[in-house]
Amino acid sequence: MKVEHEYAQVLRWIADGEPVQAYESVLGEWLDRVPSTLLLDIFNQETAPENFRIKPRPILINGVEVPEPLRVVPEVGTAYWMADTSSEILTSVAEWDGDQRDLRWLRRGLCHPSQEAAEVHARALLSFTEVTP
Repeated sequence: MKVEHEYAQVLRWIADGEPVQAYESVLGEWLDRVPSTLLLDIFNQETAPENFRIKPRPILINGVEVPEPLRVVPEVGTAYWMADTSSEILTSVAEWDGDQRDLRWLRRGLCHPSQEAAEVHARALLSFTEVTP
């Protein structure tokens, strides 16, 4: 059985021209990386494979830029936030267990990796109908 190289997915993203980010733990944020820097990170093994991602693409909802929701099934046990227009804080947090509820929220494009992203999404959805006094 062939075992895939630990950085194979990141290398595919680079080859496909995807915008890739690396997590910078000192700063605590995701930073854009150019392909040459990514390849050096991989060569020097300075960044673990799980600390790379494709840069989220914003979606436009009623003129509001919203961080792209999750598009792939996360690992079991992963925390995620949902844009929840019925909640006072506009978000609900859950832990992914892959049940029908999780899959329904994911298919509807309402799952986000952060509470901030889910809140922006909920506010954008409410911008269609919310009435200000």
